Amino acid sequence: GSPPPAKKPFRNATWDPVLRTFRGTVEWDPAFGGNRRWDYEIVFPEDFCAVVGGRVIMDGEGEGSRFEAPWSSGRGLRYLRWMPPPTTIFGGVFVQGLSFHSEAEGVASYHFDSAEDCYISYGNAPATWLLDDGSRPPARKPFVDVSFDVETRTFQGSVEWDPTFNSASRWVYEMVFSEDYGRITEGAMRLFGADGAAMPTVEFRDPSAMRMLLLARDCMCYVRKPSVLMEGPNL
Repeated sequence: GSPPPAKKPFRNATWDPVLRTFRGTVEWDPAFGGNRRWDYEIVFPEDFCAVVGGRVIMDGEGEGSRFEAPWSSGRGLRYLRWMPPPTTIFGGVFVQGLSFHSEAEGVASYHFDSAEDCYISYGNAPATWLLDDGSRPPARKPFVDVSFDVETRTFQGSVEWDPTFNSASRWVYEMVFSEDYGRITEGAMRLFGADGAAMPTVEFRDPSAMRMLLLARDCMCYVRKPSVLMEGPNL
């Protein structure tokens, strides 16, 4: 019934720099979850931003639990290298969902490259997403009339559509970010038709509050792409 120690050492540790593979064993006495031995193989990518392969086998039985790249869609163990949390939205990318998946980047993801360069990316949008004239939305759709309040962590900006997008000619945004800038916690996207008439508003919801609930269709959840993945040349 005792808690595990704050630090549990690996034993018999080895490192293969060519394969970027760590191997080691953790021994438990008393047993942890009924297991006394965990044998690890951990594989890293070239930039060491995450764990991308390997497995952990418990008590030498079976194939064990596999490690998978955090940006993949699999269900394996996922580990990212820790980096200090960001202190601004700028330099960040936010994608739809309750957690980051690389497939979501470019599907109406928000890119805040700088205060002068903020846009929505449709570079990976479904083929069914079409403007009202039948054309595809651009890969980069800029925000205009942009402002950011550091004290309240609030971004404001608009997107203008001509031709219209689902009958809307203007989207007016307000986004409020969490203290660690890891997600959008509240705000709204207000839509207006070509005649200036207001259309239904879509609200932002905090992804951390939605994890145990079904994602409502009348709201949006956005999370930040981990900073360590922004560092890699191919991520």
